[in-house]
Amino acid sequence: MSLLTAARVILYINGTAYSYVTDFRWSSATPSRQIRGLDSSMPYELGPGIASCQGSIGLLRGSGTGGLEGIGISPSFEQLVKGRYFTLMLVDRLTDTTLFRADNCWMTNQSWNAPSKSRVTGQMTFEALSWSNEARA
Repeated sequence: MSLLTAARVILYINGTAYSYVTDFRWSSATPSRQIRGLDSSMPYELGPGIASCQGSIGLLRGSGTGGLEGIGISPSFEQLVKGRYFTLMLVDRLTDTTLFRADNCWMTNQSWNAPSKSRVTGQMTFEALSWSNEARA
């Protein structure tokens, strides 16, 4: 077993490699809830709750790219009601293994920073309806 380094990982957005990524974070939650019955002070079992997946991506802004609107993740202001889902995939370029895949993602927030004498950086957050990793791909 070898340790995975981020330099080996490529982010794909809707099947296209996206090279302006500085970091990628995700978390998934699969909570449970107690199933209770009549005349018992103890739960009978634990049942599945509502699963969720969310994450954030650190970005660099390329000149003339149009940002997130340019790659189709976010609609322009005039088209906000016509937003659409997108797919994210993290792939190990040495083994071609899909490390993480999130389908039916929706961008929930974007923010940008343009400091003097530096690169324009941004942060995008997303939620996904489904996700998997190399153990469940």
